[in-house]
Amino acid sequence: MEDKELVFSSIETLTFPMLLVNKNDEKYMKLYANIAMKELLPELDIQEVDESLFELLQKYEEQENKNSYVLYDIEIYDSFFNLYFTQSSEGVGIIFIQTPATDVLNSLTFRELSESCSAITIVLDENGNIFDANNCFLDLVDLTIEDVLNKSFFQTFIPGDIEQLGTYFQNILSEESHHQHFMTPLKAKGGELYRISWQVSKIVKQSQTYIIAIGSDVSRLFKENRNLKQQLSSVEVGFEYFPFSVGYMNVEGTFIKMNAHFMKMFGITDSNVKISFDSIALFKNNIGFNYLEQHIKFVKDMKQIIDYKDTKLRVSIRVIKGKKESSKFYIVVVQKER
Repeated sequence: MEDKELVFSSIETLTFPMLLVNKNDEKYMKLYANIAMKELLPELDIQEVDESLFELLQKYEEQENKNSYVLYDIEIYDSFFNLYFTQSSEGVGIIFIQTPATDVLNSLTFRELSESCSAITIVLDENGNIFDANNCFLDLVDLTIEDVLNKSFFQTFIPGDIEQLGTYFQNILSEESHHQHFMTPLKAKGGELYRISWQVSKIVKQSQTYIIAIGSDVSRLFKENRNLKQQLSSVEVGFEYFPFSVGYMNVEGTFIKMNAHFMKMFGITDSNVKISFDSIALFKNNIGFNYLEQHIKFVKDMKQIIDYKDTKLRVSIRVIKGKKESSKFYIVVVQKER
């Protein structure tokens, strides 16, 4: 057998699908396909390549080094492949090496996420068992990957009605929509609870269904909101009976609540009327809302002594805020200086 025939026979019977294409104007034409390639695409003819492969070839053409180029874990022809491109005088050769489903899903550990721990990531099989998880999830629950693999995610980590959770999970599996959002508690080692906001996606590969859940720990936000509510509750106590003039002001500088002393001091007869900080001459002439906003960015409390009708008044302003800027809340207290 001549060398050429030997090479051709080796390529023709190669285990991996191989395709040779040539660019004609703005089109890529199929010149040759070995036996494995024809088995991959039984209806393959020598003709223009399909759109999905065309886009990959365009990406290859953009590369500086065309002698050797690889695209990893590319979804094409109902499976995943590593594609190896080579340039020859005849055209562009492409070898398709299929990636096993388990190897593809191993990439769903999202190594870049694991390193930065920017999101909790888990992969569940269609029975709700953990197929994979990233380091961010493992750190949160204080377990190793060996501890969590093949464990029921709901029974192990999500406190609640297991039957109801199972119903929700089956709905996700049956829904045509592949993306959903929900929030659950998450139980860590030792019983500590976190509040997790999940983005859930469903993928079906090689007749197997997997659920990918990416979560954010919002426990801190809930805690901050509770603390803010506790602070607001504490300042409500005895509001009307507080011996000083007190007004609550929103982020826009409008008083939303005033006690009787405050209204009497500044001649306000209707508590439902919108009174702004700068509409009260004492505040506008001696402080000004714009100055207040700038100054209180750096400190939580502001105090100023102001001359007023043959006496001195102490104006104390305190800001309370949660995580969002819109939750900012001012308490303005005015009292006579001793």
